[in-house]
Amino acid sequence: MEQEEQAVEQEEQAWGQEEQAMEQEEQAVEQEEQAWGQEEQAMEQEDEEVEQEEQAMEQEEQAWGQEEQPMEQEEQVMEQEEQVVEQDEQAWEQEDEEVEQEKQAVQQEEQGFKF
Repeated sequence: MEQEEQAVEQEEQAWGQEEQAMEQEEQAVEQEEQAWGQEEQAMEQEDEEVEQEEQAMEQEEQAWGQEEQPMEQEEQVMEQEEQVVEQDEQAWEQEDEEVEQEKQAVQQEEQGFKF
């Protein structure tokens, strides 16, 4: 009888140890799952950071483009101003020529009156 009781106790202990082993295994699996989850989160964060960096670079490029536009417009305005100055100079030259022609005409007229 005693041997039988001992055998039953040993069997119960064996069952207890097996149960503990299974619980430990479950915990190990859970920890592994958590580790995977954390790794996934880390990768997602990295992806987000890369995306934000790309967006920042795009915005910087756009900013440069916007900065270039006013400079280009300023250049165009300066070119137009130069053209206006050139046109003014041409107009003055024409005026000078007309005045010169008028002077000559007046001189010719005066000479015509002298005769």
